[in-house]
Amino acid sequence: MSVKLIGTRLHRARCRFRRLDGTTAFLEAEGSSEARARAALDEKIALAKRAHRLEAADLDARSTVLDLIERWYAFAIADAKSNNPVEPRRRPQTLATYRAYIDSTLAPRFRQIGLGEVDTPLIQGFLEDLTRTKPGAIKASRSVLMNAYKWGQRRGVVLDNPVERTSASFEVVRSTPNAARALTMDEIRKIMAAFDAAATSARRNAELAATYRDVLRVLTATGARIGEVLALSVDSYTPGRTARGGKRVTPPTLTISSTLVPRSAAEGGFLRVQDGTKSGKGHRVVTVPEWIDETLRARVKSAKDAGRTLVFTTTAGTAISPSNFRTRLRKTLVAAGLGDAAISPHSWRKTVAEALRDGALGSEGVAQQLGNDVATTEGSYLSRRAHIAPDFAEVLGALDPDAAPAEAPAEPVAPRTRGRRRSADDDQPF
Repeated sequence: MSVKLIGTRLHRARCRFRRLDGTTAFLEAEGSSEARARAALDEKIALAKRAHRLEAADLDARSTVLDLIERWYAFAIADAKSNNPVEPRRRPQTLATYRAYIDSTLAPRFRQIGLGEVDTPLIQGFLEDLTRTKPGAIKASRSVLMNAYKWGQRRGVVLDNPVERTSASFEVVRSTPNAARALTMDEIRKIMAAFDAAATSARRNAELAATYRDVLRVLTATGARIGEVLALSVDSYTPGRTARGGKRVTPPTLTISSTLVPRSAAEGGFLRVQDGTKSGKGHRVVTVPEWIDETLRARVKSAKDAGRTLVFTTTAGTAISPSNFRTRLRKTLVAAGLGDAAISPHSWRKTVAEALRDGALGSEGVAQQLGNDVATTEGSYLSRRAHIAPDFAEVLGALDPDAAPAEAPAEPVAPRTRGRRRSADDDQPF
């Protein structure tokens, strides 16, 4: 940087600015003193750097927050496919969830707001508005904004991250009456009867209704997630072994090692089977009861005969979408007279957890069956119960403040000892 006096009280500062692509350009600024000329040129250099970085990120000074979010999302999609990801690898269902909230929640709010207009109060107000309109969207929306601004900071596109200073404590402010709960046996029978009626009365969808009913039966027998059940392959079922005398030697089992997830737009959309479950402890082998064994055996045989790899499919042989399953379940709940009840596929998972909690292994056994850690199982799937304290009633009885004070015991009277009687010999001299 060089500074020259070009007038009585006017200074000009000049420098050569090298862009990120290797090209150079001359920048200059003027000021009433040498220091002011240097400060003005430093500001120009900072603006030039930011403009060049915006251009590299396909942004400009007029870009909006939504533009920043879209650039980060495109990076996240490419990064998830990379063999050496820059950010922690995100699952396809996570990216699909982010896409849904970008389109439904973030785009309407931030489509017209420029990057230079955003501050912490604006983001905080947006998140607080969600507590009254879409409380379920708070966590994902804040995550998208946080990730987008962190990505922008790393590339020099934005100078500050206003999302970091927002409060997330209000995320718990949501209504909970519709949270999934455990089912009673009477409710399960009503739902199954409604599926039976649908399978009997339906013309085109009778087969699919029967398939959905069997999916619910497997949910009841395993406590697995709906995505895990719909991703079961024909190789996941291992039939039990019976000895010659008819005695069952080994029970039938299911290996749960995959889940059904949505494909990204780049992958062509719809669904795919992902190798691996939602949690790290999800890969498990569960023993299934006898009442579901025949259903699984028949389903596996039918799938193999048709050349399919999945146990449960549509009539066209494609994977069943979890969202389509939930839609059909809601319609069946209305037919069963349970339309107002808080019931979802997760209700079967909680039902199994409650049924197993009194077993020999307790919460640890339930966690192994569900494919979760113990803390998550106790916090999300088991209802709270009071612990039974030991019986200390006899000990605590001594602390009764209204009991009459016990009388002090009388001091024992020392027995009176008699002296030896004197005899006539006592007066005799030795």
